Amino acid sequence: MNEDAAPKAARPRLFVGLLPPPNHQRALAEAAAELRHGGQAVRTANLHMTLAFLGEVGREHLEALYDALGAVEGEAFELRLERVGQFPRPRVLWCAASSAPAALYALQGGVARALTAVGMPLEARPFTPHVTVARKVSRYRGPASLPRAVTWRLQDFHLVESRTLPGGARFQRLRAFRLQG
Repeated sequence: MNEDAAPKAARPRLFVGLLPPPNHQRALAEAAAELRHGGQAVRTANLHMTLAFLGEVGREHLEALYDALGAVEGEAFELRLERVGQFPRPRVLWCAASSAPAALYALQGGVARALTAVGMPLEARPFTPHVTVARKVSRYRGPASLPRAVTWRLQDFHLVESRTLPGGARFQRLRAFRLQG
């Protein structure tokens, strides 16, 4: 998909992700706030797990994305976030499951295949399931576990537009895709 000719405003930044319900986002933000990481906390409403980052995509491709993602089959599953870690190079603090369910990997694989089938280039790095909770973390030396685990049942995944504004990124859910079960 050649997006070079499209005006910048016509090319939203998109990702496919798992978005916890607001009560789970709050619980995760509150637990992460106790970690004393010294970084900049991610806005509570922006806490999510990325399944695939698409970058800038012309709006003319949205219907193809909706169709492709709508055909992805996946099972609903429970995700329990309790681990804490840091990616030193991008300086982010993250939370993850000690043992991510197979259904999560199957869903991410299905999403990747669907996007590739409609010509969307994907990042080459392997999928590492996590939720970024803070940025600009110099060196995290705190506990390897959240003070309280956060568990949510995933029943859908979303195509999301990320808008960078002066006050920080804002997410707009473009479409939800239901999981079975």
